[in-house]
Amino acid sequence: MLILSFAFFAVAAISLPLIFIVGQQAAGSSSWPTVQGEITQSKVDRISLGKKTKFQADVLYLYQVGGDSFIGSRIRYLDTSGSSEKAQLELIEPYAVGTTTDVYYDPNHPGNSVLEPGRGSSGSRLFFYAIPLILGGIGAFLFLAQRQP
Repeated sequence: MLILSFAFFAVAAISLPLIFIVGQQAAGSSSWPTVQGEITQSKVDRISLGKKTKFQADVLYLYQVGGDSFIGSRIRYLDTSGSSEKAQLELIEPYAVGTTTDVYYDPNHPGNSVLEPGRGSSGSRLFFYAIPLILGGIGAFLFLAQRQP
């Protein structure tokens, strides 16, 4: 049980900083400069996970910053996959191949880009993924503490 308690805390300790960093980058992307980019690929991938099927928007775009060319693939900063193929098709609808669109890029790292800046509606959900891990670790620790003489 001690190992289980440690495992919950370890996963939470690793997850929370990563969730925070991604959330900060997503929030910061709203103020990034933009350039025009061209969509070169737009499709939905089907990913089989045993008996489950997941769908992932797969978009590539070309853009230039300061004379350097970059290839981007991020629509949103946070996860764009899900169990609904329809939702993924709707997500890529504005990004047909050949379409010109605004590309938001990090001025400190121009290769880091996104088509839809900000956290979006799923941003706050990331934080809540770590809460069960933390509570599980605390519960396992308290259970162990009660069993000790």
